[in-house]
Amino acid sequence: MLTKYDQGRLFRKRARFIQTVKERLSSLYLWKTDIHDIEGKFGTGIRSYFSFLRFLVLLNFVIFLLMFTLVTLPTIISKHQVVNTTYAEVPSSVVGWNQYECPNPKALSIFTFVFLFLFSDASTAK
Repeated sequence: MLTKYDQGRLFRKRARFIQTVKERLSSLYLWKTDIHDIEGKFGTGIRSYFSFLRFLVLLNFVIFLLMFTLVTLPTIISKHQVVNTTYAEVPSSVVGWNQYECPNPKALSIFTFVFLFLFSDASTAK
């Protein structure tokens, strides 16, 4: 059984430890002092811009971690080393596998004309 003095001492040690952890975590806060200096020189509007920029950088880092752990890492450690699962080798004995005949060639030329008309420069259109 702990005495009141020992309980108080443990409580103070625990409180001091929690305070130290909070200080260390706040020192890891990305660009805290830099953004504070920018706010002092240029105002809160510029500070909010850089705070949003910091949020985007952290969000990008989280997305990178997710993509790496869920896509890239399984591909790297895969036993079969299958990188591109959409590719399938077709034996040359299969006839016509690489031939595609357009069912309506006129429709394709109309599509090409509309595409070029919409996405070409007006000065070069004739």
